[in-house]
Amino acid sequence: MKDSRDLAEFGLRAIFATNDHHVILSGGNVLRLTPDLKDDGAVDMAATGRRYARAENISPGGSTFGNATSPGYELVDARTLQITTLTQNPAVDTSVSNKGYVTDNVHWVREYPKDISFVTYTDASGQHLLFHGKCGGRPQFLSDDLILEPGCKSPLIIDIHGNLVKTMSVKGDFSYAGVSQNSRRFALQIASFTGMHSLKQERFVIYSTETWEPIAEVTPDEPAEGQSWTAFAPDGSMFVVGSPLKLTLYRLP
Repeated sequence: MKDSRDLAEFGLRAIFATNDHHVILSGGNVLRLTPDLKDDGAVDMAATGRRYARAENISPGGSTFGNATSPGYELVDARTLQITTLTQNPAVDTSVSNKGYVTDNVHWVREYPKDISFVTYTDASGQHLLFHGKCGGRPQFLSDDLILEPGCKSPLIIDIHGNLVKTMSVKGDFSYAGVSQNSRRFALQIASFTGMHSLKQERFVIYSTETWEPIAEVTPDEPAEGQSWTAFAPDGSMFVVGSPLKLTLYRLP
């Protein structure tokens, strides 16, 4: 153990790694920490006059995090903690980029009454409908321009203009499991269950964003209760999988 810090009173909700080797903590406030967990900046939400803030996602490159406020939504530079983009649209984001955020809770039923799922991208110029259909989940940025829609039988890759880039072929139940900071690789969890929510077995398939083909597969020694923790090295060369009991680091081809 190199360094540790007690955050029991902080009300920790989310933790992110930045592209300058710092840590962003989201709780009652937003804190920025050095690699040895020393304070290096903060956003005091009470002092801003907003009723609450919820920072739950960071861009794939680790340079921008999203802050859902009341009212509005802001993109914040992870190095300076300064707002880069501010909108008045209330939102529950599923993923953020350096330019905007996506959500699945804005419904365009007036224009498409037969559809039940929508992916909406919001940037400084407003809201843009990227996808609508009979299936959908929680869309995730793979880069500033590419988005994974993991809620259909086959994962979809779409761009921020609403164009379909790729329909992937995946056998089994799957969910998103992370992307490298250079956006060259991402992972899906492939799982089987006993009953409704009891995880029986899981494996992680790592894909290339250049070919959309799998390049490696990792199976934890023991499955977690829901989904094992996962993370990439910034350049995508390594992948860590585990739980509070055991973490295993894999070097990828």
